[in-house]
Amino acid sequence: MLEVTNAAGQAINALTSNQSVPDGAGLRISVHEEKPEGASLAIAVTGGPEQSDEVVTSEAGSKVFIEETANPYLTDKVLDAQSDQEGQIQFQLRGQG
Repeated sequence: MLEVTNAAGQAINALTSNQSVPDGAGLRISVHEEKPEGASLAIAVTGGPEQSDEVVTSEAGSKVFIEETANPYLTDKVLDAQSDQEGQIQFQLRGQG
């Protein structure tokens, strides 16, 4: 199952704490394009999960919604986040362990 670092959880909380984002919002990871060597993934802030999404809750309380077709690509991954010098949040996926 996807692991979410504390930094990523806090970043998601910051993105979803905006007044224009509904309660229960989170970060959704979906497949943008499947290729023989893997998949290109997309992330977006969304108001809630789709019916078939897996929901992962971080220790910071933030929600990550994983599209059913994206789940096999994320089972052994860790979602992390950093802010760059301009304050833009950048998410990264890396292997667990």
